[in-house]
Parts: sequence; C-alpha cells; structure tokens
Amino acid sequence: MPHLDEVITSLRLKLAAAEDQQRRAAEVEAETKANPLKTLENVITQLRGAIERNSYSKSFPLAGYYDRRAVAHLEPILEALKQIHTRLDVLEREATQN
Repeated sequence: MPHLDEVITSLRLKLAAAEDQQRRAAEVEAETKANPLKTLENVITQLRGAIERNSYSKSFPLAGYYDRRAVAHLEPILEALKQIHTRLDVLEREATQN
C-alpha cells in the first residue's frame, strides 16, 4: 500500500509539473502575440549574445556566420517596424483628438 501512495504522489508531482510547463508556454505565446516587436528585439539580443560568447559547436562551424547575417538583416527590419509603430501611434492619437 505505501508503494501505491508513492506512485500516486509521484504522478501528481509529474502532472503538476506538466501543467506548470503548459501554463508557462501559454504565457510566452500570449506575450509573443501581444508584443511582437519586443519578441523580435529579444531574438536579436539572444543572437548578439551568442555571437559575443562565441558559443558555437565545432560540428557546425558556419553557425556564427549565419547568426551574424541574421542580425544584420533583422536589425534594419526592427528599426523600420519601430518607426512605423511610432507613426501609427501618432496618427491614432490625432484621429482620437479630432
């Protein structure tokens, strides 16, 4: 009987951990949808960090090159999106004032 109690307790802990992981994944997805610019900025920041740390596998020597290339492409896109977002905010404020 004590063995069954241990198994039940273990399964409850695993279920709680799985539910917590699912909740966290849902929060991350909601945050991603709510703030797409921030998500893109986080991706660029992570890539820059990997480039600075030079933490690439020797089995994939071009990974650093691809990351530098991705950052070079994503940074101008992010800046353009930020400018568009700023302009939209101004236009929305003007529209609500009139």
